[in-house]
Amino acid sequence: MTATLQPLPRCCPSHDDWQTLTDHLCRDFPTVDAEVVLRAVLEAQGVTHSFNVADDPIGTVELMVRYRLLLSTGEIADAARTDPQTHHVSTSAARATDGESDEPLQVC
Repeated sequence: MTATLQPLPRCCPSHDDWQTLTDHLCRDFPTVDAEVVLRAVLEAQGVTHSFNVADDPIGTVELMVRYRLLLSTGEIADAARTDPQTHHVSTSAARATDGESDEPLQVC
């Protein structure tokens, strides 16, 4: 089954400041405690600032937090986990250092 990708919904084309964004996120996710929303905004701000990943930091933070809140409320499924698989990793690096067997290491 192939999922169709849809853009994340946004309440406004842009937000003028962090307070407005946080207020809108609290309004759009009434079942999530405001403190949780604020913490998610602050964490996303830190990421965008630390890695300098955004020309539009407020818009980027909005998308990051909306995605996180949509996942946590169950409004969207975690696409990365819809078809979990066991991956086999070679232990040759471990064998080279401690003489262990050549059996594959299972990583979930």
